[in-house]
Amino acid sequence: MMKNLKITFLSLLALCLAVSACNNDSEEVIVDEAIPVAFNISAAYPVKVAEGENYPQTAWKAGDQLAVLRTNKRTFDKIVMSYASNGEFTGTIDSNTDEDAKYAFLYPADAYEPNTNDTLVQVLPLNGQDGTLAGVANYDYAWGEGPVVSSASSFSVEADMSSLVSICKFQFLAENGAPMERISQVILTAPQGSLYQCATLDMKKGTLDDFVKGSIKVENKNGLNGEVYVALFPSETSLHFTISTIDGKAYEASISEDAFIPQGGFVVFEPVVCTSLPLAKVGDHYYTDATWSTELNPNKKCVGVVY
Repeated sequence: MMKNLKITFLSLLALCLAVSACNNDSEEVIVDEAIPVAFNISAAYPVKVAEGENYPQTAWKAGDQLAVLRTNKRTFDKIVMSYASNGEFTGTIDSNTDEDAKYAFLYPADAYEPNTNDTLVQVLPLNGQDGTLAGVANYDYAWGEGPVVSSASSFSVEADMSSLVSICKFQFLAENGAPMERISQVILTAPQGSLYQCATLDMKKGTLDDFVKGSIKVENKNGLNGEVYVALFPSETSLHFTISTIDGKAYEASISEDAFIPQGGFVVFEPVVCTSLPLAKVGDHYYTDATWSTELNPNKKCVGVVY
């Protein structure tokens, strides 16, 4: 038996030596791995169409970022480009990029979520705004695309960017005509027409679809004085506002005529005078416009009872 084991061991050793010799004779396979190379985007700031008062921001600012998505590829990685200067965004991209590649761009970059089931569509929400001019930039969604141009060691794109929302400036006055102070919350509803709290963006086409109707809540713990900036999707609607202040008081105001909110505009509404609301009590009727009353108001839609 020992003799058989010895023969088997020698046979295995010979086989291993033969395989090793074959591997040494074979050519080494070199994989052409992609490396990051410079990528530049030239994108003009999407100008807000306004009547009368101009939108305060007219150009990109330090800290702005674009999310970049290659739309003719099966895998979707998030590439973030940071603003440099003179309308230029810089970053790096896969060196396997070619002039047949198609890219789309979304501002702000944080709005793009590559881990969704279908990254070619992105849901853009409007709830969560703080009512300030600086904060509304986080919801000032813009989309763009452009052809890739290659050079010796880099790629570049000249992108056309278009705004997907309008920025609306609302001005609230107290009953004495003075600007309302220390506004902590504004709830926007639409008694008539359509107010959209989110929409779905097709990243390949730059079109909005699947609009979801609903109220929009704006909150600011520091308090706003008089002016509130809100990003809204295109619509034609009446607007109702339920306003709360830091000291716990509540008010309401409305724009009765249909407000036309275009895409990519800056809309400055005439100041509206707010009417005081009594404090809510247990048993009060609560309505879709975020107001309440002790006696049922037949002209409003009741959705619950305060408890």
